[in-house]
Amino acid sequence: MKVFFFSIFYVFLFPPSSFSVDSPVYQLTDNTVEDQNPSVHNKNIAWRSQVDGDYEIYYWDGTTTHQISDNTTYDRLPSLYNETIAWQSNFGGDWEIFFWGDGLYLPIANAGRDQAVFDSVTLDGSASYDEDGSIVSYDWLLQYKGYSVHNQTAIGVNPTISDLYSGFFDAQLTVTDEEANTHTNSSVVAAAGPCDCTASTMYIESIVAGIVRGSKGNSYDEATVTVFNDYNKPVADANVTGTFTGDFDETSSEVTDGNGIAVIRTSEQLKKPLYEFCVISVDEASLEYVFEDDVETCKSN
Repeated sequence: MKVFFFSIFYVFLFPPSSFSVDSPVYQLTDNTVEDQNPSVHNKNIAWRSQVDGDYEIYYWDGTTTHQISDNTTYDRLPSLYNETIAWQSNFGGDWEIFFWGDGLYLPIANAGRDQAVFDSVTLDGSASYDEDGSIVSYDWLLQYKGYSVHNQTAIGVNPTISDLYSGFFDAQLTVTDEEANTHTNSSVVAAAGPCDCTASTMYIESIVAGIVRGSKGNSYDEATVTVFNDYNKPVADANVTGTFTGDFDETSSEVTDGNGIAVIRTSEQLKKPLYEFCVISVDEASLEYVFEDDVETCKSN
């Protein structure tokens, strides 16, 4: 009831220009004590607070509160900064978080782990996600720490970049969702330069466990396996075999592509399947599979 009356009052008294008076106001928290920590909902949340007689916009990055506006006039329209902005209001004697519209979540970029390589690197943005939609683009900038002439760019979830200049790079991944919202995250790449060397072994660099929509509400299980050699370069044309257990009991194989990636899927489909996928063998003409070197051998969805 408290949310309903506040919503009606706020919408009619302060209607934002980009919303109709029918736009809903959602209350995200219900604290019983005063609480101004915006991280209770989302570490990227933004909110408004009245400072020096006018309302300013702030956001919380998980560690620090930042002020991102400096209005000289009294303004409470949340659409001033972002149509889906969240804000805090001291309503009912304690601070609560509210937001306009039907969605607040931004895409979250994950640039993967730091890597030490020679002159080639395969980047991994597969851990990026968007809770209320989907990511439509992955844009990478390898920014050389020293001279921008050595910078490189790439697109895609798992691109491979070659001919790296020796030194350190910030691997910046920017993801964009279907509503053009973006988020950026970085990892570090240390490049030693060209290597005149021959690989002899290979290992599993990563496994991503997911499901793929099938028919009539069913889904297939799907495991994305990345294979690297002992010089941290992707292995192409390796036959990866693994087992699905749990709701499925199936063994399947696929061959890695030029990025060292094999996508293995079940032949059967079920409703909301749960499973564990484990690699049992990797075969390639010139390399030995050393499972003890695997970053991971099994993964559950």
